[in-house]
Amino acid sequence: MIANILSKWRQIAAVVAAVKLFAMLVEPPSGELLRWSLGASLALQSLSAGRLPSISATGPYGMMFVALTPFFLVWTALPVPHPSSAVMACLCCDPSCNNQAALAALTGLAAVMKVPNFLFDFLAGVLIYRLVERVTGSQLKASFGFLAWYMNPFNFGWLYLYGYIGDLIPATIVVYAVTLASDGKGLRCGFFTAIASVLRIFPIVTLPFLLLKARTGAERWSLRLLVGFISPVLLWLATEFATTHATFSTIVAVPFEWSYLLDLVNPNIPGLFVKWTPVIIASQFYLILRFWKSGPSAVHLATVSILALLLGAGPIFQQNLFLWVSPLLSICLALHPDELWIYALTFSTDITCDYCGFLSGYTILGNLVPHGGWEWLPNLTIAGAFYAFKAAYLVKLNLECVLH
Repeated sequence: MIANILSKWRQIAAVVAAVKLFAMLVEPPSGELLRWSLGASLALQSLSAGRLPSISATGPYGMMFVALTPFFLVWTALPVPHPSSAVMACLCCDPSCNNQAALAALTGLAAVMKVPNFLFDFLAGVLIYRLVERVTGSQLKASFGFLAWYMNPFNFGWLYLYGYIGDLIPATIVVYAVTLASDGKGLRCGFFTAIASVLRIFPIVTLPFLLLKARTGAERWSLRLLVGFISPVLLWLATEFATTHATFSTIVAVPFEWSYLLDLVNPNIPGLFVKWTPVIIASQFYLILRFWKSGPSAVHLATVSILALLLGAGPIFQQNLFLWVSPLLSICLALHPDELWIYALTFSTDITCDYCGFLSGYTILGNLVPHGGWEWLPNLTIAGAFYAFKAAYLVKLNLECVLH
């Protein structure tokens, strides 16, 4: 029966795509979508003046804003009302702003700005299918991986209902980079890893892990990977210097000015001034060096690197960030179907907690502040289960690569 369902993956995908298109057209713009749209508007103004947006103003998000400008430009050309940036900023950042007419006018913006989500959502599924089929030689496993990604309600909620448009494009490029790594194409793998990192900084964590892909002939692989990575980064920096008059000190200051990014993916334990993220990533790197078998899979290397990065991210802090690793986990699931139980538990606890959290109206200000009465206790319990399952998933992936 399962094989019969998987054999109809194209028909299932068509139905799911129609549902996603409907959600794009009817769901009003969210705060996050408006933030990215405002960034695209800023980038469009800079590009019109012949320069990149200033890194001092955009931090690590500037090139992602640039990537979204074509879609924002399409919206500006539509024969519909176009609320000003000030109105959009008010709707985005001011809870007391209740301009229903502007919200209605921005429905078209929401639909247009979700187009990259729709395109890269399907592209990620295709890349997953091709990679799994290449590794396993099984179309059934490949279709299983595709549907695990494309039908995942977690992805659907964040991409189409809440309109998070800054996560999927780099995550999809990471999947393509992993595909290239699996084919031994180090130069191109490094190039696309760099492109993804310039768009959204998190993919850079995969670079040192991908260097471990080949234990034999590692020098040649490492050189190609590094050359492929460094070239586009240098080009981006040169363009940034030339067009925005940025200085070396401006670039160096960005990680310090935006240091809270580490808190988004792994919140600090209250009262302890410790950044746990580098410690967790370094520990995972050591585990691979010390215990994994020779010639580790690029899929597993990239997956554990981002999963380690996101060990503290979840249903209470930055729920959408789990989109970064979701396509890679879908590949791992297709390669190892026995992971279905922990895959389902990890995503279902996150989805449940997200749903309860939105209904209860939680506010996170360093501590959990319940606004919904008794609901906070079961929701906190589910959140704890999600963190536990996520950590268990990381352990399971490591054990698979140690024992096989």
